[in-house]
Amino acid sequence: MSSDEKEILKRVAAASIIALALLGCLTPSNADKLPAFISLGDTTAAPSGWIEFCVEYSAECKTKPSLPRDAALSDQALNALERVNRWVNTNITRMTDIDHWGLAERWNYPDDGYGDCEDYVLLKRRMLLQAGWPREALLITVVRDEYGNGHAVLTGKTDKGEFILDNQTDQIRLWSDTSYRFVERQSQADPSVWVWLGDPRGAATAQVDDAIATKPVGDVFPTQAGDAMEIRPVSNAIATKRAGTVLQTTLTDDWQDWLYCLAPSHAEHKIYLSAPIPLIGIVGSADAAFDRMLSKANIPHDEVQCPRAANKPTLLFRQRYAIRLNKGIGNATITLNWEPNVD
Repeated sequence: MSSDEKEILKRVAAASIIALALLGCLTPSNADKLPAFISLGDTTAAPSGWIEFCVEYSAECKTKPSLPRDAALSDQALNALERVNRWVNTNITRMTDIDHWGLAERWNYPDDGYGDCEDYVLLKRRMLLQAGWPREALLITVVRDEYGNGHAVLTGKTDKGEFILDNQTDQIRLWSDTSYRFVERQSQADPSVWVWLGDPRGAATAQVDDAIATKPVGDVFPTQAGDAMEIRPVSNAIATKRAGTVLQTTLTDDWQDWLYCLAPSHAEHKIYLSAPIPLIGIVGSADAAFDRMLSKANIPHDEVQCPRAANKPTLLFRQRYAIRLNKGIGNATITLNWEPNVD
């Protein structure tokens, strides 16, 4: 363990001292009027976004049914909820799926720093799982706000009640202390089985199985010094978290416009790619230059495209996604050593 990691762990331990006081702050004013647990209804269809997420991340969804399990509401468990919720809300920039992906709905980890409500939920769930929370106690939940709009939150189910992690607020609240109407969520037994939820203002007290196991959980916070994300640069040195690592960049390097070029060969089921290239170093049309290079090398290909992004980390993320999609449909991807200004 590095000295930086040890120092953060010390700070985490110190922070947990005040968590018991925080427990008192989280007690809602209507706790004596509403049950601590949401009433459950019949099973229902999973959201299409979750189904498509499971196609892309099949390993995460191939779980065996298990007994429902709540987390014990310790000071460490509550501290973990608060810190993860705040960290993700602070370091992910909101962006709709249509702006992000050109799709009406897509669930994915916001590893490039952008996402909408369900992407926040997925990242929070992953971080808490890594911290030791039981899978059965972390439930993706669909709600409707006061205007009837659909929204996704994460429910942390504990032996003292069900707490909501929401990208609209840094506060951790009991479900009964929100203004949402709860619609459906994952079942505790199987994350790919979804259940209807009772009306939040008229729910009967849920039956709690005495056999439900509770598991103390540890605290969590990114364990690398300088672990922060800022996609829009505000200083000359920026640390960005991407796929669990910290990448130190400067405005004169990664934080410029970047592109890469690709050309499919539909007849051969191949995709030819270039490495990422800073736009500032390109003279003329990158599309035309990549096309000329392929033609001179007698490589059969179809129309050339050169996707762009505002920075190198985002471009790399999107390039990896394109490669994964093409491999999934049986296309071979071939990266070429290409310099755009050399004919």
